[in-house]
Amino acid sequence: MSKIDSVPETYGRVHMNINEIKELIKLFNEYDIAELELEMEDIKLRLVKDDLAQSNHISVDCNQQLNTVKATKDDNVFEMCSPMVGTLYRAPSPTSEPFVHQGCRINEGQVLCIIEAMKLMNEIESEVEGKLLKVLVENGQPVEYGQPLFLIELAD
Repeated sequence: MSKIDSVPETYGRVHMNINEIKELIKLFNEYDIAELELEMEDIKLRLVKDDLAQSNHISVDCNQQLNTVKATKDDNVFEMCSPMVGTLYRAPSPTSEPFVHQGCRINEGQVLCIIEAMKLMNEIESEVEGKLLKVLVENGQPVEYGQPLFLIELAD
C-alpha cells in the first residue's frame, strides 16, 4: 500500500479540485499500483483495485476465463466486453488484416482482438459461437474494464 502523508511544499496548498482528483484516478489506473491512500487537510482519498482490475498480470491462456459476456435486449445477441483496461488492436500488426470483420462467422475460442495492458499483448477470444453483428471499438482506442467491444448473434 502506498500512502502519501504530506504534500510537498512546492504545491503551496493542501486541497484538490475535481480535475486533479480525476487525473489522479487516471494515473492510478495506468500504473501497477494496487492501493493508494492520500490524506490532506480537506480531503481523504483511498483508491483500491480489485482482483479483476489486476487481470493484466494474468497470462494469455487465463484471459479467456475473464472475458465478460452480457445478454442484451435480444436474447440471441451477446455483448462481448473487455476483461481489462488497455488499448484495443483489431489486428496482430499494423499492416495485417483485422482478426474479424463485421458479418463474419465467429467460433468459440477464436481471437477477436488484442488488448495491450502494461506492454503485455493479451489475445481476447470469443466465448460464444455466432455471427459478428457489430464492432463497437475502433483500432487503437483505449478500453475500460467491462466496456462492450463486440455484438455477436448466437449460432442456432
